[in-house]
Amino acid sequence: MTNGANFVHKQLRTELKEYIKSQYFGKSPLLLSAISAQLDEEGILYQKPFIESSPAYKSEYRGIQHADLPEWMKEYFEKLAEAGIGVHEAPFLHQIKALEAAAAGKDLFVATGTGSGKTECFMWPLMAKLANEARNLKDSWRKRGVRTIIMYPMNALVSDQISRLRRLIGDPENKFVNIFREVCGQDIRRPQFGMYTGRTPYTGEMPKEKQDRALEKTLASMTFPQTDEEREYFEKLLDGGKIPAKSDMESFLKRLHDGRHVPNDEDAELITRFEMQQVSLDILITNYSMLEYMLFRPREKNVWFDTKE
Repeated sequence: MTNGANFVHKQLRTELKEYIKSQYFGKSPLLLSAISAQLDEEGILYQKPFIESSPAYKSEYRGIQHADLPEWMKEYFEKLAEAGIGVHEAPFLHQIKALEAAAAGKDLFVATGTGSGKTECFMWPLMAKLANEARNLKDSWRKRGVRTIIMYPMNALVSDQISRLRRLIGDPENKFVNIFREVCGQDIRRPQFGMYTGRTPYTGEMPKEKQDRALEKTLASMTFPQTDEEREYFEKLLDGGKIPAKSDMESFLKRLHDGRHVPNDEDAELITRFEMQQVSLDILITNYSMLEYMLFRPREKNVWFDTKE
């Protein structure tokens, strides 16, 4: 087979062998003749191919409806599943168990394989936590403060979770917030999230006009396409969760132009550090080193004062 595992393995072996011969022994025929035979021996450059299949995880259609959860919470997740924004109609059993355990106030440790939906094992409990406070502890929900810290060792993983949250909590059609308010109360504020890492615009104690204008230009070019080609690219970015979840990007850019980093109450996402320093978000996504800075720098003190309250 020209596309089988054995063919691919042989092709990789050949290419690696030819690279080593040309790169390291091309100018030394004597050494090349001495090592040529050894390069084909198993254990020198390669081992036999090892093929591992992905395990099949058990799922249950409308499994959350049969879970040990309050009825209102089942209704909440049912509506999210119907809206198609991050909740599956046939979830894996371990995802249901994670949601049940979190709703019961238990700690979780999830250790399943690639493609098993580990993200949902903490994202769904997070959505349940936010809804429970907004619905049942309204005085608490009115106060600003960090409810959840999602922490990763690398920025690449942080960016991936931001994309998921944009598609879920910050979906452009406002499906999530409409369901959130339908279940928890029409007068409640919407949950907000933000990424606070070295990639977050931008460093310094105060906003700078040059950086404000550069960010304004970048966001404008991303979110206001002018040609059919740009619109097609914009749709791809939007589907992939690569567009910041602002309720009114045009108004935000006008404020940014004037150096005012003030979020709208209906923004799902806070973009700049100065927004997050002024208005404490519910879901803070960061990494170890940045969290350490945030805990002792004066400029982020409002975040922790609000959370303490």
